[in-house]
Amino acid sequence: MKTGNVFLFALLIFIAWSGAAQDQDQIFAGQIMDSHCAMLGSHDSGIEALKKEGASDANSVDCTRACMRKGSKYVLYSTGKVVYQLDFGNLRANQWAGEDAKVVGTLDKGTNTIHIKAIYPGYWTPEG
Repeated sequence: MKTGNVFLFALLIFIAWSGAAQDQDQIFAGQIMDSHCAMLGSHDSGIEALKKEGASDANSVDCTRACMRKGSKYVLYSTGKVVYQLDFGNLRANQWAGEDAKVVGTLDKGTNTIHIKAIYPGYWTPEG
């Protein structure tokens, strides 16, 4: 094989390998939030607004669902304060609205979207 062909072959192998590596599942930890509150970094203002409307026991779940009714989208607000878009329908995400969760899936870095494979309750840490 000529040197140029060897280089081209090696380059093609590397590209195929790097593409496959991007498709590996990852685990993301955070809270399933609405996009509005995620931009603010908390549910505080939404919960206060719900309390003024008479929901004295309002919490993050109530806030997330109220914001969804107003047009927000579900996102994952990660433990590192990074907001990831989620690629599945609202009915599935509604189960976890306002809850801490670990999300298993692949990340599309171009759109910052997690392609969901599974969601589990609670935060995940490397230790457990």
